Amino acid sequence: RRDFEKAARLEPRYDRTQSWFGAWLCGQGELAEGLRRLRLASTLNPLYEVTWYSRATAELKRGRFASAKSAMRRAIKINLETTWARGWTDVQDADPACARVLENLRELLARDPRWGEGQAWFGQTALLLRRHAEARPALEAARRAGALAPWPSIWLGLLERRLGRAAAAEALFSGAAAAAPGLAWPWAGRGASRLDAGRPLEALADLDRALTLDARAGRGLALLWRALARKAAGLEVGAHEDARAALAWYPHWAHWLTPLMRGVKRPFAEVSDAPDQPGEPAQYDAPAWVRRGRRRLLDGDAAGALEDLSRVLEECLDPSCVEALLLRSRAHAALSDAASAATDLARARAAGVSV
Repeated sequence: RRDFEKAARLEPRYDRTQSWFGAWLCGQGELAEGLRRLRLASTLNPLYEVTWYSRATAELKRGRFASAKSAMRRAIKINLETTWARGWTDVQDADPACARVLENLRELLARDPRWGEGQAWFGQTALLLRRHAEARPALEAARRAGALAPWPSIWLGLLERRLGRAAAAEALFSGAAAAAPGLAWPWAGRGASRLDAGRPLEALADLDRALTLDARAGRGLALLWRALARKAAGLEVGAHEDARAALAWYPHWAHWLTPLMRGVKRPFAEVSDAPDQPGEPAQYDAPAWVRRGRRRLLDGDAAGALEDLSRVLEECLDPSCVEALLLRSRAHAALSDAASAATDLARARAAGVSV
């Protein structure tokens, strides 16, 4: 307490100090003083969503349900990817506070069951706690209400994946991707669902897009899923690199990420996680040419993709690049050149890839 008080005296207009001090006071049962500091913090900086979460929790403790709902809405408007139950990692590691949050939301929904945002938060929190029977109806109610779209669809997709229903999950993620094409999570989820269904090359296209869209949203999981997709497609070097990158996000997964980093037989050019740079790639930067070829193929420019991938394979930047062969095969097929598509697939198989 003394440290908070000293910090508040030194920088009385620093919103983080007031926010954290207010949250700590509320946790100690000093709700009146805690709320005073939280209100000051939200005045100093109304765009810090953590302050609004803390205010919502404090208002719930005081029985002020309308004020709590208002604070929750303010938080979610600031950052749609920051959810009421914080720390979401594909519902793998639930925040210890989730059980308490779920009961708070249950109480709110008992007063107003038509509150769509509350249903969405309740469903997502129940999913974190693996209470599937409670999560599904709440998320379906939120979808019907159009609340927080497309997140209820994304969370339902995660639920379907967990239950082994890859087709249902893919449909939900596809709908979410159509509704919010600039959001990374639906593409990552659909890629994982396609991987579950045994279609690693289609999964790679979605996971590449997810990793291109947002460097923050679910990046560790997208890297993990892409490592698994590349491994399934026989692209061992890429699987190695993605697994190593995912390990930096989730070191506690080392026991089963490490096997993905073993058994690499020979190097070939890979699509890295680096964003596309403006202008032409450097002459001998094979990964950049492959990356641009893949992007062109995803955008429907099969002729442009063919040009970039042929540069890699036939101008000796990396004539054994398996990813370039697989992608160029798809480009040939899109241009109705079945013979050339078959030739590239045969070269990929000769390199040891199962396609």
